[in-house]
Amino acid sequence: GVLQSSFVSPTRGQGKDNLWDPFLNAYDASPWFKKVAQYLKQESKRLGLMLYHRQQTFLIFPGKRLAAHVQAANNVTLRGATRCYATIDELGHLSFASNGTKRASIHDGTEIFTSLTNSLRTVRSAAESRRAQLGDHHAIDGYMVNVSSPLDIGDPIEQRAAIADKSFRMYFTRFPTWEVNPKENEDLIR
Repeated sequence: GVLQSSFVSPTRGQGKDNLWDPFLNAYDASPWFKKVAQYLKQESKRLGLMLYHRQQTFLIFPGKRLAAHVQAANNVTLRGATRCYATIDELGHLSFASNGTKRASIHDGTEIFTSLTNSLRTVRSAAESRRAQLGDHHAIDGYMVNVSSPLDIGDPIEQRAAIADKSFRMYFTRFPTWEVNPKENEDLIR
């Protein structure tokens, strides 16, 4: 199978704007990835095989069975893949459409979080096994990053925050908008 990295938002467009494009900008700015992409393109031509494919919403490395892409939050279409990385934008607000109405397909975002967490289990189990059996503490794990402003005390991002200090596997921070984005006016946001 293919190991996937998924960048998930309430809508695919929002995911592209808020998660994927910043990732792709960092990827494109990396001298190392520039060299890798150039090498893979040359080797693709030489061998007549696709070793690298890049579009506006995905990256694929077929020879390494790796793919990265942006996806809309949909608990059905997110199931089944094996992931090594997932990120969710606005986990606390997944149940609302851009016009503020409740999305019928998503209860509160917990099902999106669960789908993605389950898809990380294969990689996480392999990493746990390598650490336990081989003492390989550098084994690559399955990572998830969630970013959200909270909606209420019971939303999925607040549920994660409530258990973060009890888990050695979770890192949690809380900052007001004006500290994360200094261009925002604190008085207006308050």
